[in-house]
Amino acid sequence: MYQEIIFHYFKYINLKKIKIDFRIVNYTASSHDSFMEPHLHSDCHFSMIHYIKFNQEQHQSTVFLNPFAFHEYWPGQNEINKNINKNLIKPSFVSREAKLHTIEDDIIIFPAILKHFVKNKKSNDLRIVISTNITII
Repeated sequence: MYQEIIFHYFKYINLKKIKIDFRIVNYTASSHDSFMEPHLHSDCHFSMIHYIKFNQEQHQSTVFLNPFAFHEYWPGQNEINKNINKNLIKPSFVSREAKLHTIEDDIIIFPAILKHFVKNKKSNDLRIVISTNITII
């Protein structure tokens, strides 16, 4: 299943005729007062998160940190933020952090060098995710 999803993603981003190695590196089943510190995956090219189970109302999605420091010093940021459609996700280039709205069974793939974390979860409901590293060989 994961191999098909990975190849579909690589086709979508126009990476063709490649070989991959992917390994499940973490299975997390967490409950109340659990968090994951900011980290990246330096030993692969892409990472993948499969959101298996969580309480939709209290779910803490993975947070991605902006790798560019300019957003903190950019004077035009406030003007852009004021004029963004509030029903849309704020563009990540004007934010310190960004997160995707996910539902159960969603899978996201992102560059492994992108630092990410999970904020403290206040729910007693179980949150289960599988993390996978993908290497182009």
